[in-house]
Amino acid sequence: MKRVLLLFLCLAATATQAALVLLPGSSPQTVKVGEALLPIRVQVTDDRGMPVRGTPVAYSVPQQAVLAPPVPCPGVGAPCGVFTDDSGIALLPPMIALTPGHWLLTITSGTWPAVSAEITIVAQEAPASLELAAGNDQVLPAGASGMPFVVRVMRNAQPVAHESVRFILTSGGGPILFTGGLTIVTVSTDANGLATSPGWISGPGIGTGRVQVQTVGDSSGHESSTQFTYQIVNSKGATYYPYKPLWWGGAAQSGWGVAIPQHAEHVFPVYFSYDSANRPTWKAMQGEWVGGVGDTFRGELYGYAGAPYFAFDTTKVHLVEAIPTLVSFQNKVTAAYFTLNANTGNIDPPPPSTVLSIEPFSFAPAVARPELGVSDIWWGGPSQSGWGIHIAEDQGALFLTWFTYDADGRATWFAMPEGQWTDDHTWTGPVVKTSGSSRLAGDYSAAAFSATKVGDFSIRFTGTTAATFTYDVEGHKGTLNLRRFEY
Repeated sequence: MKRVLLLFLCLAATATQAALVLLPGSSPQTVKVGEALLPIRVQVTDDRGMPVRGTPVAYSVPQQAVLAPPVPCPGVGAPCGVFTDDSGIALLPPMIALTPGHWLLTITSGTWPAVSAEITIVAQEAPASLELAAGNDQVLPAGASGMPFVVRVMRNAQPVAHESVRFILTSGGGPILFTGGLTIVTVSTDANGLATSPGWISGPGIGTGRVQVQTVGDSSGHESSTQFTYQIVNSKGATYYPYKPLWWGGAAQSGWGVAIPQHAEHVFPVYFSYDSANRPTWKAMQGEWVGGVGDTFRGELYGYAGAPYFAFDTTKVHLVEAIPTLVSFQNKVTAAYFTLNANTGNIDPPPPSTVLSIEPFSFAPAVARPELGVSDIWWGGPSQSGWGIHIAEDQGALFLTWFTYDADGRATWFAMPEGQWTDDHTWTGPVVKTSGSSRLAGDYSAAAFSATKVGDFSIRFTGTTAATFTYDVEGHKGTLNLRRFEY
């Protein structure tokens, strides 16, 4: 009997626990964008079930979900906390619904377990849709004026008047400016739901560009968007200039070079040079055109380390350095400057720069033959990411450069500057390893350049999109299945 009584007393003592609870009507609730949430109230009680007066209550909710103004302290004006009253009840400040979605508003107080109010916010009305009405896919010569871009705003299959619409010029090959030199303009739709941008004029650059269009302050709570495209072309009607695939510093600086493979407007430069120990090394450049295609390509040279070419492991590839760089084309396709440590990011103080004059490298044979069209960067696919082979083609001759890693995982490259066609689709020749002076360490010394044959190679093309590369280099043999690298 005594044990039963003790058990009953224990159960009685634990029947009432300290608690933080949401009061009826606080959760769950559904409101529309722009409307006030229903009052959210919580009650705090102690382990005897008695209300706790004057205890602080905190809450948190994603900022984009609701607008919750701070509660001012009486007579002070500064933000003040939320506290429980004599009944242990705390009333959270008024909140306005902002963004459609399902949200959790978390409420805490001292050591009491937190509670969450479930808030569902729905749109006031259906989201707007944007339809391109006029001005899309314009093609203009550099320096010409374009017709305005016109978009129609619709909701529930009806045009929406007095809707704010923003036109934003995004980065593109051919830069343009709206009237007044603006890159962003906001206009309002007319009675037919049409929003019309100002007129615009293209700069001297060429290329493909985009104009982003979006609604502003849409009452549906959603931001609708679309985009226009346009093309600025040169005198030949093209949006890009055709570059030779391989560039160098001239005969007096033989031994280093810059590969500039090209897919229409897109280029992917690779710099083949030497480190401070005269060892061959390479860096790949990623960036964007500034001032239009054919003007300046700005970005960074990325240096990597990885696994040996004869035992490659893509998981070992990692970035070791990034160098701000510019390639500025003077005569569009015949002369350029390659600037290492360019101050592309407004670095303060600016780094010491090295400006290299480069020109296309020609290795055409005495007797030309039809080209296969294989100039590009080739690689082994995503599972082999980290190395590649640049193939330059000039009137039927090939010049291959294999950028990969040596036995110690350092970036290195092998040159295959000559060879012969053994049939219509197979090119074979020697593999050469070079050494020379670094351009980052000072002026280039042609006297430091040397080249040694280290093996042989063969590459067989299957059409223009696949190839098989076989090598016998430094005592290592292997076969690599290649395909064009997309960039």
